[in-house]
Amino acid sequence: MRTHARTPDVEIFAGRAAIERLEFASRELGPRTGTHDVFSELPLLLIAAAAAEASGSEPLLALTRDEQGHVRSILPLRMSRTYGTRLAQGMSAPLGQYSDVVGEPLSPNAFAAIAHQLRTDHGVDLMLFRRVRDDSGLADALSVHGQPQNAATTAPYIDLEAFGSFDEYEASFSKQTRRRRRQQRNKLAEDHGPIEFSVLNGAASLNAVDQAIAWKHAWLSSQGLKSPVFDKGPWQEAARKCSRLPHAAVSALRAGDRLIAVELGFLSRGVYTSYLGAFEPELSRYGVGQEQLRQTIAWAFEAGADRFDLMPPCDDYKLQLIRNAGTAIPVEDYAVPLSTLGRGMAEVRRYARPAARALVLNMRPEVRAVGSLIAKPAAIAVTALGVAALMAE
Repeated sequence: MRTHARTPDVEIFAGRAAIERLEFASRELGPRTGTHDVFSELPLLLIAAAAAEASGSEPLLALTRDEQGHVRSILPLRMSRTYGTRLAQGMSAPLGQYSDVVGEPLSPNAFAAIAHQLRTDHGVDLMLFRRVRDDSGLADALSVHGQPQNAATTAPYIDLEAFGSFDEYEASFSKQTRRRRRQQRNKLAEDHGPIEFSVLNGAASLNAVDQAIAWKHAWLSSQGLKSPVFDKGPWQEAARKCSRLPHAAVSALRAGDRLIAVELGFLSRGVYTSYLGAFEPELSRYGVGQEQLRQTIAWAFEAGADRFDLMPPCDDYKLQLIRNAGTAIPVEDYAVPLSTLGRGMAEVRRYARPAARALVLNMRPEVRAVGSLIAKPAAIAVTALGVAALMAE
């Protein structure tokens, strides 16, 4: 297989060459321009690339250059096979929660040149980009070449700079809300010991993340759900490794000697990204998850963050926390079909996948928990829909 293909302003690298070029091109590019996305930063991308290889995907890297030959944009991808389709998606997916380009935004023409090279030199049928923000460097290109996948939502964030301090932020809530929170904290301390919040380092941070993952596994199992990250394999290990990154922040809430809530987040370039939060389910009546989040917001103020990214989806509790309906960025998934097979699968994803997801989520948890009885029929149904879509081309 060729390791790269070249046009006058586009290069595509594959396999180990993609990872090596990613490091080199990132250093050449220097500080990232455009909007902030912690999932497009080099340290996390390298962790994701290793997980992609371990899970059977092939790293791909698309570069665009200016007339002087300098790197302008980096599009990190990984290629895998799904139902016979060669699929290219963001290199950090599913670990990363946004899809973006590193460096300057991609123009529709530059994106089209990349897509052409991926099809002709690597046989890619379909490109998928999950959770593309309206302020992403991919937004303009995908508005021209992408097919929205009926997954529109928003990425809510707290504008910390607008409040100036945590006390001002707290004062924006009603007296009744603040009184209820105090009562819950007091009751928690009375029943389980003094409450302590801390941001951890070293081995303690990894132990806390492991506990958060264990809580996530227990909750997913109880709900009959699965997560591509918490797979007890390469992607879960990648999430653990992310907790040791220099800009990672692992915060912990304790009651007495007991760890009761954990969050893994990232603080980079003035933005705190709230990535993975979990808590002891037995203590849910005390609102420990909300207390953990409240304490983390206070810490973010002290750490000098300007924005607290709550990430999609726009759950009601997040909308209550942002305090301003204007601080939520539109987000959508996009598919870019590059072949007849890719067009068929894009249509299946666009219409069948949201319906199937809604069907499963509307089931009672005890019904969903019988996963082995649901998974195979669902997979067969999706495959049949894909074949039907292809025959209709």
